[in-house]
Amino acid sequence: MSSDSSAGKPQEIPPDIFYEIILKYGVKDLTFLWINCRQVSRNFKEAVERVFVIKHLKKTWIHIDPGEWYSEDHGEVFPASEFKFSRLDPTNPSRAIYNDEQCHEDKEFARRLRRMFKNGPSLERPRVIVQVRRSANDTMLPAFQSNFDPESKVFEISFDWKGMYSHFFREDKEVSRRMHDWVESIKDEVRAGANDPENGLGTALFMRAIQMYASTSNEIHKTIRSQRIQRNVLENEGREVSGKDDAGYQRVKEAGQAAGWEEPYSDEEVSGEEDEQDGTESEGDSEAVSEDGEGGD
Repeated sequence: MSSDSSAGKPQEIPPDIFYEIILKYGVKDLTFLWINCRQVSRNFKEAVERVFVIKHLKKTWIHIDPGEWYSEDHGEVFPASEFKFSRLDPTNPSRAIYNDEQCHEDKEFARRLRRMFKNGPSLERPRVIVQVRRSANDTMLPAFQSNFDPESKVFEISFDWKGMYSHFFREDKEVSRRMHDWVESIKDEVRAGANDPENGLGTALFMRAIQMYASTSNEIHKTIRSQRIQRNVLENEGREVSGKDDAGYQRVKEAGQAAGWEEPYSDEEVSGEEDEQDGTESEGDSEAVSEDGEGGD
């Protein structure tokens, strides 16, 4: 009786099998992969997170804008810093460590970065932009820490990388949901106008729909960002703010446009075998993900 019952019990698919399947799937909808696929099972979640460690952390950059200032040597200065993935924290693999090896070359720039990060990045006026491949947003970096070692002259930041991806992709999914609802709400009207032989405005209506799409997309992005700022400040600082930050929105909008124009990476055109081979160098990181358990949402 017990053997029959045991024989009928479905076998649990190990994470390694899911990992290979996801690698063959390639780089497609990362939002769906992170938000939806991690909910399939514990083993599938582990496989997805391993893929992100091997393939996507090294194609995720942190861009930091500490603001402009006037230099007697160079005049008005508009600096920017790009932090690149270095490694997972060996004592806590839920934390990703990023570094910038050039920012020490400008003492004033390094000083401004240290001052900016003394209490963590601003949630009300975000100036830290997360770029995941060819998408960018200024969503928060949970459990943020910074460290500048004058001897090694390396500026490092670290944060909860799973939480970072969750904030990034949840906002992307919400934008897509609201855009889908808007498209559905006007679809019949646009179709009716385009098919009406009496108005002769098919092309004009189509162009107007494109303009409306761009305008609505812009407003939805801006509204969701404002709501996120309000929510983050209230939850983390206990303050109520308007969420209005036009300059910051324009900054992240331009960053998103610039990222979108970048050339596709090699693993976006093939099945990801190149990154699978690269992943052998990060075997310790992938093992750390397995040991880390559930981690962030």
